[in-house]
Amino acid sequence: MREVRGLTLLELLVSLALFGFVAASGAAVVAAGVRVASAAKRWSEAEHHARAAVERVVVLLRAAGYGADQGLVVAGRSRVEFLADFSSDAPGPERHGFYLGSDGVLREVAGGATSPLTTEDGGFRVTAFDLAYFDREGRELGPPPLNAAQRQAVARVRVRAAFRFGGWQSAWRQLAVEKHVALRLVRE
Repeated sequence: MREVRGLTLLELLVSLALFGFVAASGAAVVAAGVRVASAAKRWSEAEHHARAAVERVVVLLRAAGYGADQGLVVAGRSRVEFLADFSSDAPGPERHGFYLGSDGVLREVAGGATSPLTTEDGGFRVTAFDLAYFDREGRELGPPPLNAAQRQAVARVRVRAAFRFGGWQSAWRQLAVEKHVALRLVRE
């Protein structure tokens, strides 16, 4: 008959060490996956925020001149202001606009109030807000700021915004969004 024997202390210690090494490696892989997923989620949210801010500029700018005898009031490289009648409560058109502050926050002007469209939360920053103005034939007007005659000739505006986002492991990512908006001409 054969003698049955158990594990020696040395075999038990080696197997425990191997098991610990495998478990630690697996935990490191899972932790890296969680960090990558978290960074991807933050980038996705930042990208959505950037596109939504530019879309708000485009939607409101499209109404420049609605209910007013003039459209654009200020047409600068990084600032645009216009008249539009969005509110049935207030008499006449209100002044609206957008500009990039020195703090990297894109701001909206509505009536007499100014409110931020973007924030610097989590390393999210607007690095450029660039506007270009074109006439009906597609010729660029300028240089900005445009004078009164040039502002009346504006038929299309190109809105470019660049964003910087501090993501995982302090890696900065850049995002550029560009949209074109056809303006409703006051004379139409």
